[in-house]
Amino acid sequence: MHVTTFHQLKRYYAQYKDVEITFTREVIQSTALLQNQIYLKCLGDQWSCIIYSLSMREAKVIAKLNESFFKKLQDANRLVSLRLSFRQSGKADPLSFFITAKITAFEPYRQDRLDLKLFRLSYINLPPDDLIQILGSLIEANSNYKKRKEERIPINNESIQKLGLRSKEAEFLVQEVPRKIILRNISFSGGKMFVFGVGKYLVHKEVELRIQKEYSGEIFKLKGTIIRFEPVEGRRGFTAIVIKFCEDKIPIGYKLMISEYFNQVKKTKKYH
Repeated sequence: MHVTTFHQLKRYYAQYKDVEITFTREVIQSTALLQNQIYLKCLGDQWSCIIYSLSMREAKVIAKLNESFFKKLQDANRLVSLRLSFRQSGKADPLSFFITAKITAFEPYRQDRLDLKLFRLSYINLPPDDLIQILGSLIEANSNYKKRKEERIPINNESIQKLGLRSKEAEFLVQEVPRKIILRNISFSGGKMFVFGVGKYLVHKEVELRIQKEYSGEIFKLKGTIIRFEPVEGRRGFTAIVIKFCEDKIPIGYKLMISEYFNQVKKTKKYH
């Protein structure tokens, strides 16, 4: 592993080891967790389970388990292996690994479904580097979002490459009607772009900005409001508009992209 990546993983673990991430539908999507390939394994047998939350030291899973499992769990002194699997972009095979853990507690998950249990697992050893990277990136993206919410990234050839965007061209929907735009700058919280037409008629309208990634083809759908417009010198017929995103609707994947850009810039400055 490259030395800078090794230090980054050490930093992630030192800073974020106790931060618990609840695996909502959006987190599952952004991490590419393969829900149908998650298992608890004990003394040679395995049982399907659902990830409720993960940290770098513990996991909480939901499972419907029979007496056979609890007998094996008793024989194994509550030791199990948790199998996690994540889809890898551009690769046919998923990223899969086991984490050895001890079940420290369990309780009914729902009062109307007493057969479902919520299990708390404490890892025996450090988790795999891949898990530290996945969780650390998520946590840091939220941290960077709070610290650098308004910091603008100018869109040029260099930033397009670092961001992994398809191009500076994108589109937004106004009242369900798509319009082509040219990205001028973006941030965690909003962006400025050029659009053909009279911008004053767009102010205060709700929009959905759509930005596409180059390699994965993923499209980020960013809901927001046009808060102002500006004339564009030297570009006849074009207006610059500024969009402020709805904070509670910003996709996690978009936050990860912006956060990773700032990390790359930080590394570049460090080694120059």
